[in-house]
Amino acid sequence: MNDPEHDDPLLRRARHELRASERDLDELTLARLGRARARAIEAAARGKRYRWWRTAPLAAAAALALALGLAWLQPPPDSPAPLLEDLRLLSSGADLEMLEDLDFYLWLEYAQPDRG
Repeated sequence: MNDPEHDDPLLRRARHELRASERDLDELTLARLGRARARAIEAAARGKRYRWWRTAPLAAAAALALALGLAWLQPPPDSPAPLLEDLRLLSSGADLEMLEDLDFYLWLEYAQPDRG
């Protein structure tokens, strides 16, 4: 993992002292340390699975909120998308000067009574 040649001299000295003290341990202490290490690794593995289960409901709620938000932003199915209408109008070759007064024409259409 770590390259000892690039370590700090203090770290190299500490590593050397720890390994030397490890060699001086009796068999009973080494066995206890081995069991403690195995329990710690097992507990860490259980903890990782538990964290996944805690985040799963949050991820599902976020996905549901995103889906509802996207559905709310969609135009109704019976009305064409505004962008497509704008593109059709621009490509139809209609008089574009009329578009400058579009608000006036919309008001005029709604202000006039039905002639029928």
